[in-house]
Parts: sequence; structure tokens; C-alpha cells
Amino acid sequence: MSAPPKLVEAITYVVEHSPRPPGRTLLQKLLYLSDVESVRRTGRSVTGLDYIAYDHGPWLPQLYDALALAENLRERRYLWSRGQGYEYELAPGARPRYSLLTDEDRQVLQSIASTWGRRPLEDVLAHVYEQSPYEGTPFGAPVPLA
Repeated sequence: MSAPPKLVEAITYVVEHSPRPPGRTLLQKLLYLSDVESVRRTGRSVTGLDYIAYDHGPWLPQLYDALALAENLRERRYLWSRGQGYEYELAPGARPRYSLLTDEDRQVLQSIASTWGRRPLEDVLAHVYEQSPYEGTPFGAPVPLA
């Protein structure tokens, strides 16, 4: 497994600051929205990674490896009408350190997690699909962040 350590920190930070445990799809979108917002504010993304236009919007190929490496997170599996789902929360007793995230990174991640992390997934997906820069990106193509 290979995932950038900064991505692992960003995922952990988003999970820690979300008002409810995010599932995989929501987590993808929170990271994407954070990267878009960071590019707007600072000219660079938090993760430094490229998203691909996929089934449920922008997809980060390294996400699953990063989740497997996130020692401070606990994965909870559940069944729902569409099959099996996953939610993430801080593991009991976890004390994450964020040595790779800048103060600007943390501000953006916390703002997006607290704002969009409380919204229903359908609202988040609609927002992502209808907004630039994702809107109109062809399936399988890299998603521009600006």
C-alpha cells in the first residue's frame, strides 16, 4: 500500500472535525472541496493530488490506501439498502499529530468538514456536481481544481 503521509493526516483531520462520522463517499467530497477551497485561497491544494471524474464525482485513487494506513481511525461497516457502507471516526484514545498540515491547511479542512460534514450526502453531491470546477468534467478525466 502506498499513500502520501499528508493525505493520511488530511483524512484524519477531516474525520476528527466532522460533526458526524463520514463515509467513504462523503470523505472523498470533503477532501475535494477542501482542495478546491485551498486552491482558491492559497493557489495550492491541501493534498497535492489529482482527482478523477468518476461514478460519484471526484475520486481520489489513493484514498483507500490512505484509509488503511490511518492508524488513528476506526472503520465501522454497516449494511444499508445499497449494500455495505463504511464510516470513519477517531479510534478510542487516538491523539493524532498533524506535522505535515500547515495552519492554512487546517483552517480549510476544518471549515469544509464542519460546514459540509453535517449536510446530507445528496446535498454535498449535488453541490459538487453543479459547481465549477467539476461541472462538465468528462468521466475518467482529471478534475481541475481551479
